[in-house]
Amino acid sequence: MILFITFLRALAAILITNAHYVGVYPTDLIANGGLLGDVLFFSVSGYCLYNIDLSFPKWYAKRIIRIYPAVFLITLIYLLFGFYSLEEHNLFWWFVYPTYYHFVTSIMILYIPYYFIIKNKKIIGNKGEKIPIIILVSLIVQLLFYLLLYDKSYYHIDTVREPMIRFLFFDSMMIGAYFRNIKQNKNSL
Repeated sequence: MILFITFLRALAAILITNAHYVGVYPTDLIANGGLLGDVLFFSVSGYCLYNIDLSFPKWYAKRIIRIYPAVFLITLIYLLFGFYSLEEHNLFWWFVYPTYYHFVTSIMILYIPYYFIIKNKKIIGNKGEKIPIIILVSLIVQLLFYLLLYDKSYYHIDTVREPMIRFLFFDSMMIGAYFRNIKQNKNSL
């Protein structure tokens, strides 16, 4: 399992990195795959974080400690070298929330519902059998948001800085949890 998860993380990192090579390749068409990499990463997160045995404050603090030191370090370096500017945003924006890195904002927000859903057996079922229903409900809510509230005057539905993308990321986390649940139930037979 660890080798497979490591492979998926590496593939996600390669896809995300490749998507940032716009202007590097002879054609920008090659610089793609970032959204697929994001989805893979969120799925792997859902898979790896399925067995939660800590209280929410301890669990969330552990997530913060794993994520934010890198954000602080890279942001500080970029500020010091002038790639980022305090004229654009204040220190809280750069270092805490939402940060320049959409991915950090999304994962820190989505960890919250993920924790409470996975931890609550009434929601997911004793053996996680209700996880597909949660994914379906999320898709329905996303569709309703899209139909009723979304600005459709221009195309931006799959832009990573678009809040609607968090539905896709959340569903990806739940799919990862679902696959972990299947694996655990198969192993317990």
